[in-house]
Amino acid sequence: MRKIDYAMVFSVDRIAYGVSTLILLSSGVLAGKMVYDIELSSVGLSSNYSYVGAVIVALSLYFVYSFFKVEDPPAIEAYEPVTIVVPAYNEEDVLEGCIEHLLKIDYPEGLFEILIVYEPDCSDRTGEIALDLASKYENVYAIKNHDKYQGTKAGALNLARKYARGTIIGVYDADHHVEKDVVRRAVAWLGSDDKIGAVDGSCSVRNRGYDLGTRFIGGEIATGIDLIRFIEDRVVDSHFIYGSNFFIRAKVLDAVGGFDDRVVGEDKEMGMRLIDHGYRIKLDLGMRSWEQVTTGFRSWWNQRKRWDRGRFQILSKYLPNILDREIKISNIRRAYPFLFVQVLSYPLGLVGVGFIVFTLYVAFTNPLLFIYFFMPFVLLFLGRSIQDMRSGMADWKDLLISVIMPFYIYSRAFIGFKAMWEEIFDIEPRWVKVRRTKDDVL
Repeated sequence: MRKIDYAMVFSVDRIAYGVSTLILLSSGVLAGKMVYDIELSSVGLSSNYSYVGAVIVALSLYFVYSFFKVEDPPAIEAYEPVTIVVPAYNEEDVLEGCIEHLLKIDYPEGLFEILIVYEPDCSDRTGEIALDLASKYENVYAIKNHDKYQGTKAGALNLARKYARGTIIGVYDADHHVEKDVVRRAVAWLGSDDKIGAVDGSCSVRNRGYDLGTRFIGGEIATGIDLIRFIEDRVVDSHFIYGSNFFIRAKVLDAVGGFDDRVVGEDKEMGMRLIDHGYRIKLDLGMRSWEQVTTGFRSWWNQRKRWDRGRFQILSKYLPNILDREIKISNIRRAYPFLFVQVLSYPLGLVGVGFIVFTLYVAFTNPLLFIYFFMPFVLLFLGRSIQDMRSGMADWKDLLISVIMPFYIYSRAFIGFKAMWEEIFDIEPRWVKVRRTKDDVL
């Protein structure tokens, strides 16, 4: 068997990424020059700015209102046993705080348990802390990941399923703090409709103020991810799951075959699989959790690259389902193209970056063009920052940053495009440690 020269593979990957990125950026610059040469104002568009602007403002306000309008869950018909799973890999700085907050959840005693599944190769005290918490609290259990389940978050979740006694299973990453009503809201939604296979909540950020980077990332997480799922929910009548603060029925999890440890985006893949099996995923933006965003450029880059690679792997896995003519038309026929559009936004985003860089002069000559185009996004980021301020998780600096957040979002195009090339060259993805901030310094 021929030995693979991985150094050469990485080199080719980087070259392909660099060259193709420059080509896309250059095409955006050329597009900007074409717009400049055409001179939009000469074709009479300038006289219609006020009418177009009025329509955009009205639509923006309605969209923002719909986004922030939280739907109340129905009354709980029956309280069911719930198991919350916390996968942990090198999480000594945050694990104890996460469990302490989970234990404060408002739910009947005796119907609630927490399973910590820690990796045996942790290089810190994660395993020791997990065992200490299990000995301290009656409804907390520590499980060392092992055998075929070891090494991935999906594997940890599948192992936990074997031990879970709850009919409903919740998932939280080890850096999360939660609102006290999260379990009640999830149980209420799952009990209201048999077609609801899972409930997904809103994740905001609790360490925004650590540095400038976490403020930008905080805006991305708190608003951007919720926004994508909100649009998915409106288009597909379901959405792709975010990896934490979600609950799924145990029997539904068993019916679809558990989590897929062959893809790095096990959460979004589970969302696609539930849609493929005819289940709906309920989005409840009132079911709130507070996570720590990663610190440092390298951790930020690698974490998002891992997320984006998951999208490519899901597209590849479910392509046969779309091409199979015998499969009846279902929500997956709408969900798959929507995910494809998200992936397509990476190269198109790079073209957009080139276009914006070249046409920045428009911001000075015709500022209304930029205001109208970005107004919906600015209002969304601004509204979520105000909402988080009321919870003590943001401040006036985040309000200022909200104005330029739409431009920051374009940075994801560079990461997603790099993820595409790594997937093409089959670079092995790994469950990597991200940089955390100790809870006691927040």
